[in-house]
Order: sequence, then structure tokens, then C-alpha cells
Amino acid sequence: MIKKIKTLLLFLTPGIIYSYVLFDLGMKSKDIIRISLGFSLLFFSIVYLVNKRNNIFFYTIGYVLIIITCINFTITLTNYYYYNSLFNTVSALSILGSNTREGSEFISNHIYSIYFFILSILSLTFTAKHTYFKKNKQLNNRFYILILLAIYFLGYANDRFIKVYDDTAGVYTSIHEAKFLQKSVFYNLSPFLLAYDQNYFLKMIKGTDTDYGTVSTTSAKNTKLIIVIGESARRDRHYLYGYKTPNDKLLNKEDFLIFNNVHSPASQTITSVPASLTDSSIQSLSVKSLSNNIVNLLKLANFDTTWISMQGLTFGRFESFTSAIASYADRVIDLSSKYDESSINPINNIISTSGKQAIFVHLMGSHPSFENRYPRERQKPGFALTEDQHYDNSITYTDRVLSQIIGNSKNHNSIVFYFSDHGLFYNKETQHLKHASVNTTQDIYNIPFFIWMSESFKQQNTANISTKNLQSRFNNEDLYFTIKDIMKISDNKSDESSCLSLLSECYKENDNDMVMDLSGKLYKYTSLPKEK
Repeated sequence: MIKKIKTLLLFLTPGIIYSYVLFDLGMKSKDIIRISLGFSLLFFSIVYLVNKRNNIFFYTIGYVLIIITCINFTITLTNYYYYNSLFNTVSALSILGSNTREGSEFISNHIYSIYFFILSILSLTFTAKHTYFKKNKQLNNRFYILILLAIYFLGYANDRFIKVYDDTAGVYTSIHEAKFLQKSVFYNLSPFLLAYDQNYFLKMIKGTDTDYGTVSTTSAKNTKLIIVIGESARRDRHYLYGYKTPNDKLLNKEDFLIFNNVHSPASQTITSVPASLTDSSIQSLSVKSLSNNIVNLLKLANFDTTWISMQGLTFGRFESFTSAIASYADRVIDLSSKYDESSINPINNIISTSGKQAIFVHLMGSHPSFENRYPRERQKPGFALTEDQHYDNSITYTDRVLSQIIGNSKNHNSIVFYFSDHGLFYNKETQHLKHASVNTTQDIYNIPFFIWMSESFKQQNTANISTKNLQSRFNNEDLYFTIKDIMKISDNKSDESSCLSLLSECYKENDNDMVMDLSGKLYKYTSLPKEK
């Protein structure tokens, strides 16, 4: 009797551990019970399979299940430890849309996950191989029943595993498979299935034009628009916003329109950048809305468009939302293997040509790992090599890049926008910075946003620029309308969108100002607390 109780506890323990983690992450109780029971049954089946050494098929299936189970559990604990969040479609899109450089840095920043994965495989294998059952016919029959039950909990035996037609997207979708996997032991496969479908829709929509009606602009023929997108830069760590640091004061406050209350629409690049560059809000952002982007609109307004990426672009088998928007540009330049200063010469060459130019520069900025974001010769003397100070160095380096871009633009009819895609969470006790988790604060979304204009541009556009909103709260999801406004672009939506521009006299703060966290949950920005 005691042996039976010990055996029962052995099989229930993994499910109990699983239950605690999933409960702490906010999963529904009924789903936790289903997944935990399924995991215990799966473990029961694995024990049987890996001990069938005389049957190579069962033996192999047993080890395959061990690997998949450990991958699933590692994904859960990684998100639990680093982000305090369940794995979701946004995270899956980020992983699948990453290039080799981002992938290697992700692994180095999550090295504990690799250790845990190896440890979990070793421990699960050891436990399974050293659990003994008497070999008799009755027990074998019971094990076959348990295997069938485990398959049921995995979700694969459900008859609703069929593809259905999605009228909104016009394609077949795996949404039902994803929903059933979400309730199964291998629930982390669900976000990957949904991400795969998103990518499929993306390829269908990418490059298609939207009916803007007649698009026209009254901006000067030699206008040079440069939009610099920073990465993971907190507003309170910039010199222009009063941060006290021994870094170089490379930018002069008097040269800029500095907006003091701008925040990003999301805490992750994959959603914040598309929301900023399309006419969609973070609430309505979808694959289908990506064609309504500012790159496409500028091109239709006869701007020569260029996208320069320091982060890399994932054209091909799996593409990110940002890559899809970049694909609308007349030319795309990928400089992802270099430091951000490498973007300066291509920018200078483009603005030196005649005609209207729109250049988008997506920097690596202050993306973790901070020590890799600037050349060692740019490191300030006397700086200790702490993570916090590496972060300061990376922002100083961004200021250097901006100062060179601006210096090269002074003799042109040019305007330079700079904003960061989002900020980072800062733990004051450990001085550790990381991407935002759930239970978020306003500071994670607060971003630097400033505009520089050449004397020539100021003279031609003074009447079109309002400075009354420097202190106004602004969600950067409406950047699309601000650029459209300053470039004097008209289309069939101009009347209804003109007051969404931060540079408009009629701009008003949005009372329903929403932001999205890492898990995809929406919050009202004004209801979020500030960091203590």
C-alpha cells in the first residue's frame, strides 16, 4: 500500500509543480486542472515507454515525448522567471521573426533557461528509467489505457481538429488547433500555431496597396524626412530630459522640439513599431491593417522611400510586422551586423540626391545586451562595466549617431524625428533593466520623442507646426497622423484624422488611452502606477 502511495505521489508531483506556476501566472483553474492531470498521465506514459527497451518504436516515442515536454516546461518557466507572464502569440512572433544575431543574444541573456532544459531532460529521463513496474498483462493493458487518456489530454484525438475558413482574412486558419492545444499539456505550441497563421496572412497582404483615394502633398520638392526609431530607451535616461550622467552632451536642448509626455503603445517592438507606423490603434492593430502604413502613404505622395535596419529584417520564410512595413519602401538596406553609426553614410548619400526623400532608420539603440550596442572606444573613461552604466553608454552612443545625422542634414530642407519603440523595466534595488512584464508601470512606456528641423524647413513650415502640445500626453500610436500632418499629405481620410497629430492646434489628449503589455493585455495608460 505504501509503495502504491509513493508511486502515485511520484506521478502527481510534476503536475502539482506545474499547477503552482500556472496558477501564479493567472491561468484559469479548470485549465490548470486539465493540464496538470494531463501532464501526470503523460509522465505515467513516458515511464512505460522508455522502459520498453525491446520495442524500439515505443522507446523512441518515449524520448521524443521527454524532449517536447521539457521544451514546453522550459518555455513556461522562462516566461515565469524573466517576464512573470504566460507565453503568448506576441512572444512567438518575436521568436519566429528574429534573425541569427537576435537569436544568439536571446540565448546568452536567458542562459538559465538552457541549464534548466538540460537539467529537466536528465531528471525526467533518470526518474522514468528508474521507475519499475511488474510486467504482467493486466498492468500492460492499464498502461495502454493511460496512453490513450494522455493522448486525449494532448488534444490530438478531438474531432474538431479541422481547418476553418476565416472570412476576415480570406484564408484557411489553424485557430481551432491552437485553441485545443491551449487546453492541452503542450499548450505552448498554441501561440506558435497562431503566429504561423499571422505570418501566412502577412505574406498575402504584404505589398498590397490601400485605397487612400487621391493622395497629394504640398510639401517642398526638396524635403528630406528622416525618422529615427530608437530601441528600449527610457525617457528618464536621456540628457535632453534632464538625466544627470557623465556622458557627452552631444545634443543641444535649444535645437529641438522636446515632447515631455509621449508614451509607446506597447512594451514590445513587434507591436509598438507597427502601431506607430500604421493608422491603427494598438486595440485595432492586425495583420490586415499593416498595408495602411506611413511608408506606403509617403511613397504614394511621391517621396522616395528608404528603410535602413540596424536590427535586421526577416524577409522570407517567416516575417515580422516591421519587415512587412519595411517592404513597402523603394529600397531596404540591412546593416544588422554593424554598429548604428554605419547608418550615417547611407543617409548622407540619400539626402544628397534631389527630390523628396523619406528615410526610416531602425536602430539597435539600447537593446539588451547593452554592452554590445556601442564600440569599445566609445566607452566613457572611469565607467564601471555594470549593466546600468552600459545602458547609459548605449544611450550616449545613440545621441552621437543623432548628432551626426543632424549635422549632415543642416544644409538641406530637412526634419528629423527621434523616438524610442518602448522603454524598459528598471529594478532600482538590483539596477537591472529588462523588457516589461505584466503588472506594468507608466515608466515602461514613457519614451523620448523630439524633433529637429533645419532653418530652411522652419522657414517653410512655421505656420504648419504647433508647439502648444510639448507637455500634452500623446500615445505614439498616432505618429502616423503626425507625420502625415507635417508633410502636408492629403487623402480621403484627412478631415477625420487631422486633429490626431501632435503638431496640430486642435490636438486633444485621448481619454481612452490604451497600452499593451508583454502578454497582450490592454491597460488604460492613465490608470497605471508610476515606478516607486
